[in-house]
Amino acid sequence: MKASDVQESVVATDADSREFGTLLYSLSDGFDGQERHPLFHVQPQTGELCVSQDIDRDLGQTVHDILIRAEDPGGLSAQTYVHVEVEDLNDHAPVFNPDEYTVSISSHAQPGAELLNVIATDRDSGRFGQVTYDIIPGDGSGLFDVDPQTGTLTLTSPLGDLGAARVKLLVTAQDGEGVTSARPAEVTVNVLHSAQAPAVFQRSRYTFTVPEDAPPGTSVGTVEAMTPADFSASVSYRISSGDPKGFFSIHPKSGLISSIKPLDHEAAAKRPAGSPVLHLTLLRFTAPPRSTSLSRT
Repeated sequence: MKASDVQESVVATDADSREFGTLLYSLSDGFDGQERHPLFHVQPQTGELCVSQDIDRDLGQTVHDILIRAEDPGGLSAQTYVHVEVEDLNDHAPVFNPDEYTVSISSHAQPGAELLNVIATDRDSGRFGQVTYDIIPGDGSGLFDVDPQTGTLTLTSPLGDLGAARVKLLVTAQDGEGVTSARPAEVTVNVLHSAQAPAVFQRSRYTFTVPEDAPPGTSVGTVEAMTPADFSASVSYRISSGDPKGFFSIHPKSGLISSIKPLDHEAAAKRPAGSPVLHLTLLRFTAPPRSTSLSRT
């Protein structure tokens, strides 16, 4: 919304003669004084309510209730409320944070294995702020797919023929009106070749619940990998994506997930996917990744 834009006109009438029937308009504080509003002003002679400065809906208040007074030369006055709602414009593009990701996956991983979540946000609201994801076609992109709503990257084809390799993927985000992120997310997938079958998680997805008032250091839950009988390498756990603000940690040996910061359920509910579920990907040096979801109440 630009300065000097006219948003509304108020009109008052006075049955007195011309001498006492001329009205002046002003913003009122609800008592006897005039108010200086930081964003709006009223034209004294016409009653036009105008914008005093540029308004960015995404950074400030979106609703304003303004009291306008009409006063005649004799000091008699009347007041009315004007309700102003600042409409959103599609003036922001989605932004990835972070915009670079690295993940490793075993060449034995099966189609359907989840690698990580890419996250983009858009400061606009409504459909202007709804973000969807897509992979830009390129070398190796056909081996993977991204969920358009959640940004979860999954394997769609076996990797056995690749051996040890590195695949670079570009993931783009766009809002509900088709405005695309200026910079795509760059995902580097390291394919680890091993002749031995890898360890796998006992479950492909875990769900834990933790209260939002839980203090840092609260145990959330434990994930566990299964290893083949002839498995000789050690298994290590780490969080590879889905927790950009670092609310959680995982013990590299035991797989115990703990909170390390105060939690905020309301902030989690504003995630791009519109869900209070935090998706984490756990990666071991020798096992294909699976995902864990943590829900906070």
